[in-house]
This record gives sequence, C-alpha cells and structure tokens, in this order.
Amino acid sequence: MELLKADLHIHTAEDFYDPIEWDARRIVDEGARRGFRVLAVTNHMSVCFSDELAQYAASKNILLIPGCEAQFSSRHVLLLNPTPEAARCESFDELREERRRDHPMAVIAPHPFYPSRNALRGWLYKHADVFDAIEWCSYYFGWMNFNVLARRASRLLGLPMIGNSDTHFPKQFGGTYSLIEAEPTAEGVVEAIKAGRCRVVTTPLTINFFTLYLGMRGVGLPDKIRWKRNGHPGKREI
Repeated sequence: MELLKADLHIHTAEDFYDPIEWDARRIVDEGARRGFRVLAVTNHMSVCFSDELAQYAASKNILLIPGCEAQFSSRHVLLLNPTPEAARCESFDELREERRRDHPMAVIAPHPFYPSRNALRGWLYKHADVFDAIEWCSYYFGWMNFNVLARRASRLLGLPMIGNSDTHFPKQFGGTYSLIEAEPTAEGVVEAIKAGRCRVVTTPLTINFFTLYLGMRGVGLPDKIRWKRNGHPGKREI
C-alpha cells in the first residue's frame, strides 16, 4: 500500500451548474504540481471522465477516479467510481438498491451541515446506511466551522471522515485534502475509504475578500442571489 495525497471533490469548467475557470486537464496539471496522487472530478449531476483524460492523468502520476455530485431531493451526495446506473439515480432508495451491485463505489456526504439548501443535515442520519464517509470541507474559518457537526456525526454513526476541497476556484485547491493508505487503483481507494484508512489534512481560511466570498458560498448566499437573478442555478448570463 501507499500513502496517497487525494482530493475527491473537485468541480471543473465542464460543470454545467456553475461557471468555473479551470477545465479537467488544468486541474490535473495543478494536482501534479502539488504532489497529488489521486483526484476525482465531481461535477454536478454529470460524470466528467474518459479514458483519454484518465491516461493524461496517469502520465502525470495521478489516478483519476470517476465521480459526480448527485442530487436527491435537492440534497447533494458525492459518488466515487459510480456505475452509470448509480450516476443516474434520483432518490436515496434507488441509490440504496444500486449499492447492492458488486461494484467498488464509495458514497460520501459532502459539506453535510452547512446552512445551504443543498446540504444533507438530517438526511444524513435518516439515510446513514447509504454512506461510507463524511466530508470535512475546506469552506471554514477558525471561528466559523460547520465541519464540527460533521465530525460529531462521524463519531455517532461510526463513519470515517475524508478531507476535500470542493474546489470551484483555483485558490481553493490544495488547502484541504486527504492522505489515504491504499493501493493506487479506484478499487483500492474505495476500499480504503470504507475501512477508514484516511487522514484529513486541512488549514482554515484566513480572512480576505476572496475567502469571505467562499464563506458566503458556504452559507448559501451566492446561490440565493443567482437563483433570484437568473431563475435557475445552471443558467448563465451571456
């Protein structure tokens, strides 16, 4: 086994939901520069993965794992290495059924207790049997940290924590990640997450205009502004 530096919650320019600067190849390049060994592009409701992109990542000594940020009843759920059927699930019951397949997939609760309309909150406890791990998210300050509720849920439910950046902007990448003891394969990483062989490495945000904006994203304010202005989160003004 190896100790793999990993970030398994990243959004790229291929994401239809949010306007994002970096495309998948650029995030692979930056990941290689920062010493990452495992990355997952987890765009909203879509899997951004191809053999060509995986081979490009491999040429940079990075294992690229397929992933997506699914949405059930408006609540976000991270799927790592999902089957095509799992990526198309529209409810927790469908996902629960899909998990019975003999396929190495991990289900992670992202930013579960942030005051965003898409956070799981009580749904995490209600559907705890569906999840393999709980995320420690990079959107936090030393004096404002909703991850402490996620850590409490981790202890109560007996689920491991995994650190992810939830990158939407280049400056976010690299601040929060995980060290995973695993074989450098999708199957090995999924097995290691389920076994809890992962350690969160994280640094709180320091206050500046950019991180204040991230803090507002963390509590859902920019989303509310975009919904009011455009009528749909995926619609962009041109």
